[in-house]
Amino acid sequence: MPRPATTLILIKSGALARADFSAGAAPQMLHFWHAARPAGVQLFNEVESILSQKACGGKVWILCEDLSTQTVSLPASAVAGLENAQVARALCFEAEPLSGIPAIEAAAAFQPLTNDLAQRDASQRAFWVTVIESPILERIQAAVKRAGGRLAGMVHPAGVPFALDTKAGDTWKRVEFWNQMTMCVAKAGPAEVTRQLMGTGAGQGRIQPSIARWLQNTQAPHSEWLGDDAPPPDERMQAYNLAVDSALSAWLNAWARHLNSGALKVPAIAPVVRPLTNRQLFWCAIAAEAVIIALCYGHSQWITRQKREIDAELAKQSEPAKQLAQLTKKTDELKTQFDTLHAGNQKAQVSATEGNTEMTMWRARILQLIKNLGEQRPDDLMIQSIVSDGTGIKLKGICLEAAQADELASRLELRLRGAGWEIHPAEKQGQQLLENGGPYHFSMVLTPAAGKAEEKTRAEIIDPKVVSAPAGRKKQ
Repeated sequence: MPRPATTLILIKSGALARADFSAGAAPQMLHFWHAARPAGVQLFNEVESILSQKACGGKVWILCEDLSTQTVSLPASAVAGLENAQVARALCFEAEPLSGIPAIEAAAAFQPLTNDLAQRDASQRAFWVTVIESPILERIQAAVKRAGGRLAGMVHPAGVPFALDTKAGDTWKRVEFWNQMTMCVAKAGPAEVTRQLMGTGAGQGRIQPSIARWLQNTQAPHSEWLGDDAPPPDERMQAYNLAVDSALSAWLNAWARHLNSGALKVPAIAPVVRPLTNRQLFWCAIAAEAVIIALCYGHSQWITRQKREIDAELAKQSEPAKQLAQLTKKTDELKTQFDTLHAGNQKAQVSATEGNTEMTMWRARILQLIKNLGEQRPDDLMIQSIVSDGTGIKLKGICLEAAQADELASRLELRLRGAGWEIHPAEKQGQQLLENGGPYHFSMVLTPAAGKAEEKTRAEIIDPKVVSAPAGRKKQ
């Protein structure tokens, strides 16, 4: 059997399930498995156990009811103009009291909601937010990688924007009961899917009036009721119990269709993207240097081959005496061309030597900078990007306290002064999400220091007496 394209894993209260699907907008289920969920097993261990049954798909999606999911509202003015990553970070702080996950340790995803609050108050923006602890996400991602797959994302199993009945058409509504929440989902023709989160799964009795009111206000020819035990209030509603194989299979098929569509309408937590480590950067530099050496060697071989061909031609043309004059003239011309090429080659070699020296100097500076960034970074400060702006290096990041950016600049000034770097003061901009005005986005420019520091760095690199010993030591 060919390897599946996508694997879906369901982890819900009391049950585990896995389904493998083919590729395409209408994926076909290739394999289905479900079992009772054992107690006391870590989430990442459950994922690893499920994936160990057989080869998984290239993409792995995890539908997990344990994820903290809730509705969060923010002033529209506070999120206007913010990028998605900034909105997600702000929502982490807002969701922390209910999720219990510290914002600085949280990985989150969100989906804007159209609900009663948004319709009543245009000054508020409502979001459906799903949060997980970053260390748990990283361990799940590692488990999927060990199984030979790639974690595409994690979502809460509520709110799939498709009717479970494939014959339902484009207008339908559904009430879903989950362990920690109840969700109402509806679609009216070509309009976007609307969702409303209300109450908790344990408090279904308290929210029955709200559900009844939503059912009455939401008109649709097809109605669905998704829950393990609760009967629908209207016998005309089509009931689905995920404890039944047919219902669970239909529900997983709906999720597969949505996740393969490429236009997600649910908050999907993306896998962690780690920056390159110092070791990886070192090997990248080694590989680049090997490529340069190979190109230089190939060029040298080409020059040598051309020279042999010219010499052979000269020897061949010099044999007939009657062509001696012409051959002499041509030889002189070829020699002139050769001398020009040779002079150009000498200049190229000098330029290459100077370029290698400059590259080595910059490599040493960059490695020293990256090393000190890892060692001197304050705990509540995160470097988000390191880019070259043509005159130097520009660091961008975020911190909880404004003084932390200045502290980083001071530390780097002490550590990198002798390495040829000049550290400019950090520019900070508060986001006004915390009482102290934070978190703060900051940028800091590092430029090559002129004068003796740069001359010293260049001398240390090109001095032939330098040996492979601890940095800065010379052979006596």
